[in-house]
Amino acid sequence: RCKAPENYAGTQFLEVALNGRDYSGSDKLPYLYYQDPEIQQIKPSGGPVEGGTTVTLFGVGFLRYQGQLLCRFGAEGYYDAVFDAFLAMPNTTSPAVALSDSVFVCKSRF
Repeated sequence: RCKAPENYAGTQFLEVALNGRDYSGSDKLPYLYYQDPEIQQIKPSGGPVEGGTTVTLFGVGFLRYQGQLLCRFGAEGYYDAVFDAFLAMPNTTSPAVALSDSVFVCKSRF
């Protein structure tokens, strides 16, 4: 077991030594250092109440999460005083697609 040291984002190669001096050499294994995702800008910053607006998010570290990215518009639910109950908000989550490591898009639900 070993602990990865701090490094910059990108692929580095991992070598193993069983005796502390003779490293694996040609048997290097790729090890990916990734940057935690960070959203820096959203365009547009708003859209019509009917939904359907394509929203583009700019930042870093998105590609690693391709297939897992979701956008949620608004809260998960709300309290309705008339029914004295917590009600779920329908259609507030939509899948997102990473176009690159620094851009992903999603569409507000209808």
